[in-house]
Amino acid sequence: MDLYVYENFELQGLITQYDSLCWTRRFNDVGECEIVMPFDEEIFMLLKINSVLYHKQNNEACFVLQKNVTTDSFGNEKLTIIGKSISCILKNRITSFIGDTKISDLVTKLLNENFIKATNINRNIPNMVIDSVVLQNNPVISLKYENADVFTIIKEITQQYDIGFRINYDIANKRYVFELYEGIVQTDVKFSKEFNNVLEQEYYLNTTEHKNTCIVENDQGSAIIVNDGNKGLARKETYMKLDSQSTITAQEQGKLYLQQFKVSETLDTVMDTNSIQFFYLVDWNLGDVVTTVNKKLGVTIQKNIVEIEEFYDTTGLNLAVTFGDYLK
Repeated sequence: MDLYVYENFELQGLITQYDSLCWTRRFNDVGECEIVMPFDEEIFMLLKINSVLYHKQNNEACFVLQKNVTTDSFGNEKLTIIGKSISCILKNRITSFIGDTKISDLVTKLLNENFIKATNINRNIPNMVIDSVVLQNNPVISLKYENADVFTIIKEITQQYDIGFRINYDIANKRYVFELYEGIVQTDVKFSKEFNNVLEQEYYLNTTEHKNTCIVENDQGSAIIVNDGNKGLARKETYMKLDSQSTITAQEQGKLYLQQFKVSETLDTVMDTNSIQFFYLVDWNLGDVVTTVNKKLGVTIQKNIVEIEEFYDTTGLNLAVTFGDYLK
């Protein structure tokens, strides 16, 4: 798999040979890449800090952020290149937001005020635009962030509501295009050892931070209880102070607050890339909702694919996929 090297949307060169390439894609977080290769002075000079590595197959790009050269006792030199997906630029602006808003309106406001149409023009990034936003899951939410970076706000909200985000490197039009998107529900795509399309699986279930009942107290000291029907050992309470400035009801504020205390369940899966049942990037992709099964454990997960690790070496492509939630 070849990587294209760009600066300011102009092609500078091509990476065709390496010992290994690990390209990690994430649905609602920053992705990353790592290339390990024998040291080559021409490649070292080509891959400047902040140059862009473009992955044509999945239409993604990473900024080069780190270069490392090592020499062993035999004089063999290795070059390691580490990059982050271009969505990492969202970490470079600090902002505040307090109020009620739809998710799509929030993200549009954050990008316009901090990257595209900022009052301080030095904060703007030339050629950055927002793709048209059409979300099925787009509730009004109540938020309070003070002096937070834009990336943290967007990541926390999209992870709570199973929405993806990315910045596309639009070479043809020389633009950075921000996109919110939802995964496609692929009802026919299933992964399991019994289907002979899985090599390895690792199951995680974490309930340590789980809360299911919220006490919402107003300024007068009275409270309403969200999900008060939970009983006995199954009842796990948390508390929040009602935002009296919000137009959202106390019941809805409590439900939104509980979103951050969900049960975390994940099946980490190494795919059999020789299987001809379901093809990567054709039948399924990052963010899609598919079914993965571990029959022995009696576990079936039908959730978004939140992470895909593409690993290329002399054996070809290996895929490790995370179904469900990010590991914490």
